[in-house]
Amino acid sequence: MDKEKLSSKFFYFFSILSMCTVIVFITYAFFLRTIDVDVMEDVTFNYTGENGSASVTISNGALELNQRTREFMDTVVYEITPNKNLSNGDTIHVVATYDEALAEQYHFKAINTEKDVEVSGLKNRYNALEEMDEKYLKEIYKAQDTYLNSRKEDVYNMIEDSELEYKMEKSDVVYRAFLKSKSTQSDRIIAIYKLTFRHEEETLDVYYLVTVPDINDGKRVNTDNIFGTKAYLTEAEKTEEKYYDYVVRIYSGQFDIWDIPLENQVVEEKKEETTDEIQVEEGTIEQ
Repeated sequence: MDKEKLSSKFFYFFSILSMCTVIVFITYAFFLRTIDVDVMEDVTFNYTGENGSASVTISNGALELNQRTREFMDTVVYEITPNKNLSNGDTIHVVATYDEALAEQYHFKAINTEKDVEVSGLKNRYNALEEMDEKYLKEIYKAQDTYLNSRKEDVYNMIEDSELEYKMEKSDVVYRAFLKSKSTQSDRIIAIYKLTFRHEEETLDVYYLVTVPDINDGKRVNTDNIFGTKAYLTEAEKTEEKYYDYVVRIYSGQFDIWDIPLENQVVEEKKEETTDEIQVEEGTIEQ
């Protein structure tokens, strides 16, 4: 009987000891043990601009993090020097700072808080229009046409007389140019469209300018960055078709202007269905 009681007590105390050991281990592993956190491990360098005029931001794309580590990583701030007019081959220095109180609370030790990175992969700007290949230019022209077609309602709103019902009769590209920036902003290609509207026997022309920025040897047309605005030509520029004069007046301070001859382009005249009448409302288009 005594042996059974002794065995029972031994088993009881052994169970208690085991539970305490597990609790101590868990407490140490999750609450007391210092954990190294590499703040540079999953960072991504996001460059903006071209070779010679780029800047960079950093994002941390780590997905498989527990709640505490994610909370800590959200406090990390990256300082980058230098961070303007960057070129391929430059070395940038990255320093990470973080919430030290939170790190101490969670027993985190931030490691790899400084890093040198060589800049690479930046696209090059073109020195002249002749350097661009025909395929890339056609993609740009197509993107401009697509953008215009998606903004027709905005264009209708540019017509001043809102009481009349107009329908678009045709649209023509009347001018294109390559604008090479004189500063660090991106180069661009612009197109001026002449949009002809009709109400009974009356016709009305609206000029609309579509801009494709970020022209470089990456040969990527970013449709999200394309923008358009009404082109406010003078009466002389309209009647004498002096579209270049308008572009010089607006852009020559910031860009060198290279004409793109229209005779080398395939320009389609887009005619609307004659049955589609549209009630014009007053408004403006945003750039």
